[in-house]
Amino acid sequence: MGGPTFAGYDSTFKIPIEGITVLDGEGNLKPALDPILELIRDENAILGTGHLDMDETEALVTRALEIGVRKIVLQHVNFAIPNVSPDVQKCFIERGVIA
Repeated sequence: MGGPTFAGYDSTFKIPIEGITVLDGEGNLKPALDPILELIRDENAILGTGHLDMDETEALVTRALEIGVRKIVLQHVNFAIPNVSPDVQKCFIERGVIA
């Protein structure tokens, strides 16, 4: 395996890598995430947004809130990825999300 990754590149081999996404080809949250979000809700676990981009973060958090996930942490909100706007942060904070 290579080293840690950042901005789509493996730091050891300097080769581009592909990430995974929670969105389908049309920009909608993949339906396969619902059972995962339901499990998080049912176990009262914490959903962290990790290194998702802003579109993915918005889609995931919105759906998690719809499903009833109670513990959500927006991670790295001011980094280049996801670079969540202050307005979006405020909206989610008002709905109980930790940023």
